[in-house]
Amino acid sequence: MFEADHYKHLIELCWKDDVFKNELISNPEKVLKAVGMHPPEGTVVRVVENTITTFTLVIPPQSGKYVIRSFGVG
Repeated sequence: MFEADHYKHLIELCWKDDVFKNELISNPEKVLKAVGMHPPEGTVVRVVENTITTFTLVIPPQSGKYVIRSFGVG
């Protein structure tokens, strides 16, 4: 699963390194794999950045068959 510690580390890297953050935004699958996080096969990963004036709200699919797929880590 997308472990809280891995997520925290990823966010900290983005805050410290704009080049890393921009690469994560433009090529998330590559960057996630490079840090040992593996999205499930066929998953599209989109990374967006909230700002002081912008907040992103994600609305999940309405289908009752919605399943949260975990990321492999390691």
